[in-house]
Amino acid sequence: MKERYFLSFLLIFLISLGLDNALAFTKNSRERMIDLTLNELQRKQRAFQDAFMEAQLFLEEEKPLPEIKEGELWKKILANLNYYIDYSLEYNDNIYLFKDKTSDIIHRIFPGLRTNLRDPKLNLNFDFSFGTNVYSRYSRHTGYESNFDFNLNRSLGYYNFMFHNSFETTKLAPVRFGVTQEEFPRYLNDFFHLRLSRAFNRLNFNLGYWQSYWDYESEYGSRNDNIQYNFYLGGDFRIAPKTFFLTETQWGFTRYRNRAYSNRDSDSHEFNFGLKGLLTHKLTGIVKLGYRYQDYKTFSDYKDAVLSGALDYQFSKLTQFNFNFERTTHESTYREQDYYINHEFSLSMVHRWAFNPRIYTKLNFDFSYQDFPKRFGISRHDQLWGESFGLGYKMHRWFTFEFSYAHKERESNVDYDYTNNIFIFRTYVLF
Repeated sequence: MKERYFLSFLLIFLISLGLDNALAFTKNSRERMIDLTLNELQRKQRAFQDAFMEAQLFLEEEKPLPEIKEGELWKKILANLNYYIDYSLEYNDNIYLFKDKTSDIIHRIFPGLRTNLRDPKLNLNFDFSFGTNVYSRYSRHTGYESNFDFNLNRSLGYYNFMFHNSFETTKLAPVRFGVTQEEFPRYLNDFFHLRLSRAFNRLNFNLGYWQSYWDYESEYGSRNDNIQYNFYLGGDFRIAPKTFFLTETQWGFTRYRNRAYSNRDSDSHEFNFGLKGLLTHKLTGIVKLGYRYQDYKTFSDYKDAVLSGALDYQFSKLTQFNFNFERTTHESTYREQDYYINHEFSLSMVHRWAFNPRIYTKLNFDFSYQDFPKRFGISRHDQLWGESFGLGYKMHRWFTFEFSYAHKERESNVDYDYTNNIFIFRTYVLF
């Protein structure tokens, strides 16, 4: 009798266990089907978002034209000519860059004209703007500025020809001259660059010339007006499909236009070597290391290493980093100094948001250490820091607006310290 009860109980237990397993199997199968369906939907959603993002990025990029036929160049230039208005509203808490701050609100209005023309053998860029800076509190500083930039790059078989010309008329803060007057001296800078290249299989030769013309207004001009000439000869050897080893030698001459200050004239000779092109899978740019000898007529000569570079790192389709650095000499506009050795680097990032690549974020950090040669028993050293942040939205190819903030600071062992905060709202409309 007991055995019969035991067998009945065992049979009921086994039947219930089988039903539970069957229900569990059915439930797991349903959950697995739901999970598979959700994963497939999420995969399709990500694919759709990626396709949407790539479509928007494609719309933002300017594509090269087919090769321009002979006699159609001017027609294409006029067809690609655009007018624009660049307007910004700026709050600047230290317009003179003095230790004691003076703030103002500035309206900057710059209409302009530009064109960008590219085909497999031609790259032509032109940009001209002429506008005004309107100061709200200190209206005496209201004035015009102009900017012009023209660049032509033309391939002619084994030869490549480059011509670049730019000029600007703008103002400098008085602290740049070491004076305390509350005024903005105006200056004009005209830059001219010409280069001819010849390709021989894996070897390219470059021959070039550039000059920079500086013209300062008012009493500052008599001491700082100068012309800088530079001739260079270089060669590039291809060590990989898109990577080159380069060598370059330069001869430079700086002449001050007022011969009463001819003691500031100098001659220089510089030799560089380095790499350029595609440096890694995502890194492109140029890096140069060399030696510079600058012979000043009456001041201590510069005989030391120089370094420069400009690198672009494509972190992703949406994020790009730029890194620039330099170590070389520059002419000084300060009354007490004639030149300085500049050690500078900057790091910037542009990130476009995944859910809408028309929205972008910009970050920038830069640092400069300026070493002025000892004069009158004083060795001057300046440290300049800068940080900025921007958030923009490119609603269409023809309309962009942006908010940005910038902080600048200088620490010097002489009396030129300052801090500066700038808030800007900017709009750009292209017609």
